[in-house]
Amino acid sequence: MNIGEKIAEFAKGGSTGKYLITSDIPAICKSEPCMIGIDEAGRGPVLGPMVYGCAYCPISKLEDLKSLKCADSKTLSLDQREKLLTLINENADFIGWEVEILSPSFISQNMFRRAKYNLNWMSHDAAIALISRAREAGVNVTQVFVDTVGPPEKYQVR
Repeated sequence: MNIGEKIAEFAKGGSTGKYLITSDIPAICKSEPCMIGIDEAGRGPVLGPMVYGCAYCPISKLEDLKSLKCADSKTLSLDQREKLLTLINENADFIGWEVEILSPSFISQNMFRRAKYNLNWMSHDAAIALISRAREAGVNVTQVFVDTVGPPEKYQVR
């Protein structure tokens, strides 16, 4: 099952929590210094889940990454994004990735708690969790790039 099918299965299943989808970790990502990039899609329970994703690769493979024409997803068409996902998966020897999906129910339940947990905090925590899980799995993360929600300084502090 590909990532799109997994996400569709998650959405159809009416999940009320978080859902993780991960690639295998390339061996080179454990032995060489790596960069990791994080972005999100979706911003609220009315329209659907919030999806946070990261991709990582060795800094030494930056030119290879550029040759794939990786870019901010907001600058790419749906067709370009789908082709890029195929290319990323075809280069699994040096690119790894993870996606965390926060269901609309999870978002709503947290926003209605007595101790509020807003979308910005969820965004910060999702980004931190992606980095933490990659590091705990052995990825040698030395550079982090985050397409932030709100001021970048708040991410740096956390």
